[in-house]
Parts: sequence; C-alpha cells; structure tokens
Amino acid sequence: MTRLLFAAGVAALAIAAPATAGPRDQNDNTENQAQAARQGGRGQRAPAVQQGQPKANPAPRMQRQEPAAPPIERPQRAAGAQMRANEVRQNPAAPQQQVRAEREQAQSRAAQQQQLQVNRQQQVQTRIEQQQQVRANREQAQSRAAQQQQLQANRQQQVQTRIEQQRQVRASRQQAQSRAAQQQQLQANRQQQVQTRIEQQQ
Repeated sequence: MTRLLFAAGVAALAIAAPATAGPRDQNDNTENQAQAARQGGRGQRAPAVQQGQPKANPAPRMQRQEPAAPPIERPQRAAGAQMRANEVRQNPAAPQQQVRAEREQAQSRAAQQQQLQVNRQQQVQTRIEQQQQVRANREQAQSRAAQQQQLQANRQQQVQTRIEQQRQVRASRQQAQSRAAQQQQLQANRQQQVQTRIEQQQ
C-alpha cells in the first residue's frame, strides 16, 4: 500500500509541474520587456544631455542571465512515475503481489537459515557422537586386550599349577614306593630273625 500511495503522489506532482511552470515564464517575459523599455528610455535621454560633449563609449549593458534550463531528470522521473501510475491502474494487485513475493522470499530465506542452523547442529551432534563412539571402541579394545592378557596369565598359572601337582604326585608315589620297600625289608628281616631263632632252638 505504501508503494501505491508513493506512486500516486509522484504522478500528481508530475501532472502539476507543467501547470506551475506557465506563470513563471510569463513573469520572466514581462520583466524582460520592462527592462528593455527602461534601457531604451535611458538611451534616448543620453544624447540630449551630452550635446556639447564628445561622445564616449557607452558602458556595456548588463545582460540578464537567462534562467537555467530545467534538469532533464524531471521529465524522466515524471514519465517513470506516470508509467508506474498506469501500471498500478491497470493492475491494482501488483503492489500486493510484490509485497507477498517479498514476504515469501524473506520467509524462504529465514527457513533456509533455520535449516542451515539445524544442519550445523546435526553435524556437530554427529561429530560428538562419532568421537564418543571412537572413544568407546578404544575402551572396548583396551578392555579386550586386558582380558586377553588376563587369560594368558591364567593359563600360565594353570599350567604351572598342573606341573606342580604332577611333581607332587610323583613325589608322593616315590614316597609310597619307598615306604613299601621299607615294609618289605622289615618283613624280610623279621622272617630271618624267626628262622634264626628256630635254628638256634633245634
């Protein structure tokens, strides 16, 4: 609506400009005629006053400066304003359509900016999640390595304990064998003692 009112005001000024220019030109013409008459009257009186004196060079008359030509931009502006006014008359809904188009463009720009912000936030969030996942994977790898080391240590301990158990079993077997040998030796000694006693009694 503001553009429509502005275009109508400019068109009114353009239409009123030629009407206001007429009286100024007439006043300029009347002033020029009056000045010429004054100068002519002075020229007629001068010979009567200077009859007995030699004629001197007349002083240069001050020429009236002509008014500067109006700038060329005014007709162009007036023509542009007139064209805008005609366009508004032919299509009154054009300014409203322009305003709607500008609003839609502003809304689309705002939506694009919001989408960019959302995308940036999502990218940052995904990067943080990726970093967290990498850290979690590293921790898992470290825990797996620690578990493997613990398993290896457990296996070594189990092997060592088995070896010690086997040694202990062997030692116990040897002790049992030595005990059995001692018992056999005792039995043999007893039998010999009994045999010797029988022989002595006979």
